[in-house]
Amino acid sequence: LPLLISELTDSEELRGTLRQAAQSQVSGGTWDEQNLARRRAAVAGLGLAQLGEWRSVWPLLSHQTDPSMRSLLIEWLPRTIHDPSIVLQQTKSLLSGRARHLEALNANLDAESAVPNRWLFDDPSSQLRACVQILGNYSTDVLRRHSNDSYWESLEQVATVDPDPGVHAACEWMMRRHHRPPIAETVAKTQQAKVVNNVAWRTTANGHCLVTLQGPIDFVAGANKRDPDRDAGETLDPVDQSREVWSEDHPHPKYIPRSFEIAAHETQFSQFQKFDKDFHISQNKTLGPTLQHPACQVTWYRAAAYCNWLSEQENIDQDQWCFLPNAAGEYAEGMSLAPDYLHRSGFRLPTEAEWEYACRAGTVTRRYFGDTDELMDRYVWYINNSHEKILLVPGTLLPNELGLFDMFGNVMEWCMDEFYTASPGSRFRKFDIEQAGAIAARKRSHLLRLLRGSSLWDHPWEVRASEYASFSPSYHDGNTGFRVARTLTNFPTR
Repeated sequence: LPLLISELTDSEELRGTLRQAAQSQVSGGTWDEQNLARRRAAVAGLGLAQLGEWRSVWPLLSHQTDPSMRSLLIEWLPRTIHDPSIVLQQTKSLLSGRARHLEALNANLDAESAVPNRWLFDDPSSQLRACVQILGNYSTDVLRRHSNDSYWESLEQVATVDPDPGVHAACEWMMRRHHRPPIAETVAKTQQAKVVNNVAWRTTANGHCLVTLQGPIDFVAGANKRDPDRDAGETLDPVDQSREVWSEDHPHPKYIPRSFEIAAHETQFSQFQKFDKDFHISQNKTLGPTLQHPACQVTWYRAAAYCNWLSEQENIDQDQWCFLPNAAGEYAEGMSLAPDYLHRSGFRLPTEAEWEYACRAGTVTRRYFGDTDELMDRYVWYINNSHEKILLVPGTLLPNELGLFDMFGNVMEWCMDEFYTASPGSRFRKFDIEQAGAIAARKRSHLLRLLRGSSLWDHPWEVRASEYASFSPSYHDGNTGFRVARTLTNFPTR
């Protein structure tokens, strides 16, 4: 990559050509041609950086619905610009003006046009997230030579008080990558200083970092019909010879009328151990050798029981809990969902719609970092880098722009929803439906529960925001885990 511009003669004509290429919109052509166009735009951005045209580079780091070029720049810039000083300077500039910018952003917020996360597509906020991630991609030795303790202290301070969960997550990842003290240790000390209406994340007593998404939320779920990895076909019933055309979900609108919280990380063994001290047994240690690894081999039933336990730990009234035990008082076959569980404030699993929106983080590409396979190892723990051997500690790989880690790979994550194979069209409904009634473990097709997010055993073509799986609620394996969520019943909607 560094040789692309090095032999060219600098001129205003060249700079203009690169600016035009970097800012060009990708449209038309085949799937491969579109991906090539995104790469060309990213290469043009690199060229501008090599020529010192940084005023044209910074806007390219703003979050977009197609983040492919931005993600490539975050990965490539440290390989091309070996001195991080200019990125450090820009980061310091964004940090120094952060308080004023947030104040102005809040003052000018239009409630009717606000997105579920006001910082998601805010240019200075997304550029700050990108700069932190770029710096994180430099080696520790390089950063040590160009930064000092005051810089790290200011970054840690912003990470613990900034209302943008994406900024918090980017800093968390960078601190972990460069072996700095974990910022989680200082988060609890700053919670009391936070203004509740101005914060989109918080930490629970059991260590869950929860990201707030303000409803109502409209978005498009499903797979791009041009995606070459989209699964589709048709079958012929051998009994009645009826023909059924089927496909992975086609694009369809979804509507989430509520505000909700969702965990930034998959639930860890250390968190689950407080609920079940004997859970980290020998078969779990095969994939998760430490308590910091994600809890695996979790059934849907056990995940539900943990959610109720977490509600109790957070002093949430029992009439707000979302899961009802069976007649024997157990979370097993015969247990049920509270009839109004989406209107209760207790902890639960995310609905499938909530999970997909949170995963996409405003993007329309098949992954929250774009459509390219090239960056998979930076964001996803899957078969190519895991080699099916061991799970990864949450927070090790890059987060999405909402501040959520491991939405792809590591463990698949249980959702609230049932999966009705007998009624495929039900998957395309716009609204969530509260599905009350007893839950059985028997493998009847209409009683399966949905999982999202792929796992360490999945191949690249299975790592997509539209991909899903379904199993009996009693099923458990090394790749089944979960993250918690809850409805914000008293939180204002837009």
